[in-house]
Amino acid sequence: MWKRLISIFCTMCLAFTLLYLRIGSIGADPFYVAAGKSQSSYTLELTVSRGFLYDTNCLPLVNQSQKLMAAILVTQENAELVAQITDLNKQEVQEKLQEAKPFLYEVNTQEVDDDNIIVFPVYNRYEQEQTAAHLVGYLSEGKGVSGLEKSYQDLLEQSKRTVEITYTLDAMGRTIPGTKPKVSYSQESDSGIVLTLDSRIQKICEEAGQSLKKGAVVVMDCKTGELRAVCSFPTYSPYRLSEAMQDPDSPMINRAFTPLSVGSTFKIAVAATALEEGINPSFSYECKGGYQLGDVVMHCHNRAGHGKFSMQEAIVNSCNPYFINLGMHLDREHLLRVSKDLSFGKGYELAPGLSTQAGILPKTLSDGELANLSFGQGNLLGTPVQLAQMLSAVANGGITPSPSLVEGIVTEKGEWVEQKELPSGIRSMQPQTAKQLQEFLIDCVEQEGQNARSPYTTSGGKTATAQTGVYADGDELVNGWFVGFTPAEDPEYVIAVIAEDAESGNKSASPVFSEIAGKIALLHNPQGGSDGFSVGNLS
Repeated sequence: MWKRLISIFCTMCLAFTLLYLRIGSIGADPFYVAAGKSQSSYTLELTVSRGFLYDTNCLPLVNQSQKLMAAILVTQENAELVAQITDLNKQEVQEKLQEAKPFLYEVNTQEVDDDNIIVFPVYNRYEQEQTAAHLVGYLSEGKGVSGLEKSYQDLLEQSKRTVEITYTLDAMGRTIPGTKPKVSYSQESDSGIVLTLDSRIQKICEEAGQSLKKGAVVVMDCKTGELRAVCSFPTYSPYRLSEAMQDPDSPMINRAFTPLSVGSTFKIAVAATALEEGINPSFSYECKGGYQLGDVVMHCHNRAGHGKFSMQEAIVNSCNPYFINLGMHLDREHLLRVSKDLSFGKGYELAPGLSTQAGILPKTLSDGELANLSFGQGNLLGTPVQLAQMLSAVANGGITPSPSLVEGIVTEKGEWVEQKELPSGIRSMQPQTAKQLQEFLIDCVEQEGQNARSPYTTSGGKTATAQTGVYADGDELVNGWFVGFTPAEDPEYVIAVIAEDAESGNKSASPVFSEIAGKIALLHNPQGGSDGFSVGNLS
């Protein structure tokens, strides 16, 4: 597996090196400015807005704020005024005067009384702390080169609005003093793409996930597979791409779509297979601190041993020997088939050219491989989206939903041009199996003292502390997971949290889950709590 991982890593490094070379010269302003000159005129053209990206409530994720731009032609009469409204020094203003060529410059005031200085509002395509930056993507010379900006480049380009400022030239090709430039706007349009994201939930997750140095959060509607939030940490600013490219924590990687070792969360798939094969939940095994497989002892995290456990007790206490023994009782092909039905080994295209990675699911299993797989180690990698799909199947009664990100295309009047159908899911387990697993997972959370437990809602879920095989200063780095559903009684959402280089899933990921689940509950019940959980801060 490690050879394959090294190959994947090298490929990613090459891809990001090429990307760095491509974006290294991108300026801070993502909109593209063009200038054109003919024998009789000189025209400045600026994109003042581009097609919108909306959340599921038709709230804009881009074009949320404006700035003021000025088309300036420096003359002897306005040179002092130009120096006042810009940060150009006197020498720079004189150079612009000598050039006798109009230029565009950002200013802070609209109250300018001069025919050669025209001020107009322009949308900031992005915010400095851009919501859903990894999904939105960014522009280069006005064209989308990443994320949804790239996926829907043509459509978003067609919906852009531009302003042209045309100056009359004399026979020498110089602007004619005293002549007013002509200003013309293209037709305004607010058409764009509607996403499944809920910007309120996205904001909750981005705030809660700030405790993750590296990691991701995914929130999925467990009945439909619609992605309500997709966050990757650390994030980046579209205005500081070169800085992000040089960051050793690789903020431009979308970790929500990237496969990692999943650890004990996979015990849910093993338990599902066992229940589907008719193994009784009371099936017991005595953990003595390890499982002997040939000459190898595969240890439990409790070296003293847990004693005799049922399936529910084993999943609550995350007992590795129990699940190794359980795995040995399963039909191996059936285990792999159920795992695939739960989304492992599958990638999904969410938008043109924007896909989740498939991860790794083995095709056959030796005894040793089966033992490792049974507690989520070995030749197995999964993404946060895949784990959200698996938990959605548990939460909704046994249907694994396909993830979706795009609802459709709307006109500036909010009318649907194209409304996408939800992708169909597949039955991965029987309803009674899903119900039994729900009970197991609720027991994992709703006991006193559990870090995933929220005072504002009920939940079910599973932690994992997954080995990575990567060492730093002599210690193995681990991934901490928590994946769960909420509310417990009638699940609506599944939340997957991954903390890379974590202390453990319980200490690093569970508190993030708890905060998100609680704040989502308060969206539905604003009077549900206090202690800083204010719905007024979520809008």
